[in-house]
Amino acid sequence: MRRSKLRNGKTRPEYKTIQDHLGLIFNKNYKRHKDYKNMPFYDKWNPKMGGSILAGMNWIFANLPKRQQDGHLHIIDKKIGFMPGNLTWIPNGRHKREELLNKVLLENSRLKKKLEQCV
Repeated sequence: MRRSKLRNGKTRPEYKTIQDHLGLIFNKNYKRHKDYKNMPFYDKWNPKMGGSILAGMNWIFANLPKRQQDGHLHIIDKKIGFMPGNLTWIPNGRHKREELLNKVLLENSRLKKKLEQCV
């Protein structure tokens, strides 16, 4: 089992990304919470559900290719959520494009629901 900290005392990016996604999904004070709200999150990696962020970090090390310098953990399908098998590393530029696309799709679905309620 790997430790959450590197030798220089910094938190491992693999650990930090799980911690950040927990906040994005469950903490309404996060700036981008509305884009992640109600997304499923794997219970075995969620400390509030008896899971462990460290277990998620170890899954990432065991199952994903090595993280590139500018890599970001990407949720492939937001409907499936932050789950094993639905995560991959992607470069920063692609990550920004994917996030923008997901935001547009989310806003489109919200608008569609509002329009359906008006009919």
